[in-house]
Amino acid sequence: MSAEVERVFAVWFDNLDRWVVRSSIIDAKALPTGWRIVRVGNLVRRFSDRIRVEPGARYKMLGVKWYGDGTFHRETVPGASLSAAYVTPVLPGAFIYNRLFAWKGAFAVVPPKHKECFVSGEFPQFTVDEEQILTEHLYLYFTCPATLKAVSTASVGSAAVSRNRFKEEAFLAFEIPVPPLATQRVILSEWRKARQAIAASENESAGSKLR
Repeated sequence: MSAEVERVFAVWFDNLDRWVVRSSIIDAKALPTGWRIVRVGNLVRRFSDRIRVEPGARYKMLGVKWYGDGTFHRETVPGASLSAAYVTPVLPGAFIYNRLFAWKGAFAVVPPKHKECFVSGEFPQFTVDEEQILTEHLYLYFTCPATLKAVSTASVGSAAVSRNRFKEEAFLAFEIPVPPLATQRVILSEWRKARQAIAASENESAGSKLR
């Protein structure tokens, strides 16, 4: 009778797509030691503060770029031109996404520089329980290619793919693997190093073309 041998291994940020949940039946034993399966609704809280639109006021409206490329000041518009009666102030540090283009990776963490902006209901924001999962880690998970396939499947709308929306109910119902906080910090550290290396390489390449 053979003895069962326990094995411990590390998973880095570029392996996260291995742990995308593809069904409602999850074998937690398949995850690395210390990881948990958690429903997103148990990790975040919707930020839904709203203010009434004043026709004479002007509003800096925020957008979320595709492919996890961050937020941007989309336009400044007078309240009289907005069709919505209410807008939501942007909350720095919040997890945000574009319901219409979530399948294109329109997820982000709101930076402090956009604190004076607003969003419509198409851009839900969430505060994250960072005693369980770091906001940047949640962002990183939802921008993984395999995760985006699952997001596309969960999005609903008209026949045109570009009109499909990833509704809050679907987002909150996602069950995702959550590593220990120490592991999350290592993953994020390696991710930042990789981004810095890419940026340095791109700057070097641009500089060489100018010489």
